[in-house]
Amino acid sequence: MITTWRQRGMAIVAMLTGLIIMVGVVFGSANTAYAATLTPADERYHVAFPYNDMEYYVGVAGLDASGNKYYCIEAGKLSDYVIGPTTVLASDENARRMAWILDRYRDTDAATHAAIGIIVQDHFGRDRDEWARQMAVIQGRYPEIVAKAARIWDQSAGKTPAGTTVERTDAEALRSGSISVKVVNRAGDAIAGVPFTVTLQGAARFVQGGNTFSGVSTSAGSSIAWEATGAGEVTANTTYEYGRMHVMDSTQDMLAFDSMASTGGASTTFRVRKDFVPAVSTKVSEKVLDVASPVFDDVTSGVADADSYWVPDLELQARGYYFDGLDTGDVGNVITPNAQESADAFLARLATLGYEPVAYGKASFTEVGQQARVQAMTKPDDGAAYRTKQNSGFGTWVWVFRRSEQSKQAQEYLIGDWISPFMEATESNTSRRKLE
Repeated sequence: MITTWRQRGMAIVAMLTGLIIMVGVVFGSANTAYAATLTPADERYHVAFPYNDMEYYVGVAGLDASGNKYYCIEAGKLSDYVIGPTTVLASDENARRMAWILDRYRDTDAATHAAIGIIVQDHFGRDRDEWARQMAVIQGRYPEIVAKAARIWDQSAGKTPAGTTVERTDAEALRSGSISVKVVNRAGDAIAGVPFTVTLQGAARFVQGGNTFSGVSTSAGSSIAWEATGAGEVTANTTYEYGRMHVMDSTQDMLAFDSMASTGGASTTFRVRKDFVPAVSTKVSEKVLDVASPVFDDVTSGVADADSYWVPDLELQARGYYFDGLDTGDVGNVITPNAQESADAFLARLATLGYEPVAYGKASFTEVGQQARVQAMTKPDDGAAYRTKQNSGFGTWVWVFRRSEQSKQAQEYLIGDWISPFMEATESNTSRRKLE
């Protein structure tokens, strides 16, 4: 948004001795002969108006080699179009609004460029009194362009980003969910069309791949699906882009769109957990058995801790081991598995203590709360039904979920074996001896 003027004739040049700097434009000088210059804008980029018996212009003053458009901010000054040092403007609300306008109206008609030139001078001009005098002429000659400038400035209100909001919404317990991201203006309203990025730090990734997602904001917000890759805290950090402007220092200072910059937005931290620990609770069907009776156990599926969530419809196989021949000295001698002890290691430890299974059972489950009545069999994979003997005494069950026996899909969610304690009261029974 700049105003420039041209001389009407060589006679005027002779009279304007105070403007001798223009000689540098025409003939060059030791300092500027090889300096980069702007290409002066033509009638496609500005409109003319008479002022002080000369022809002035409001709109684009010049274009650089990349096509960036420069607008004057010093009303009434001549320009030699030499590209001088540039300074990025501080990113306040007005600067972001101006950058939004310059970016949105990069390619437009002369009247709109002229309206933008008015906005630039209104909000960033450096000679307020001179600009007020020029504006009086522009208002009289181009009232429709002045009105358009007001509309464009009003249009930019609320369109510039000032931050982000980000929140996590769970879809499946701690295992997966979505990140909802909005880019908001200063009033906290969501705005559309702003590039943003979300980065996950921790044991999670986005469903579409990787831990970084980049998109463009919408007024309804953006929902990005994620999935846990392990357990722990995950932080979702956001950044968003905003437009910057720079001022070019020359004989006529000018303003132009600079670049898109990225800055940090809001973040949120949440817990995730991909794995879970399956478990069973059991209760022997009969606490007292006669000799030659079959042995049953009522088994209910569950999870071992509050943060475990069974993957929907994921089938797991459980195995039971039945011990009997125990005496009163064994009753109440509960043996629990050690931390991270495997099922095979626990059974081997029981064997060293003299406890060997005499029968076996198995059951499969696909969710928490399923029940199965399991009969003890003489072999791990079926065989004949086991029946109590004269010397069976006390009996008890141990149940395990072996990770190695599960499907490849299930193994992704299990980090080890689960084992029930030996000699739990609910899993134990006694056999009555037959009188002889």
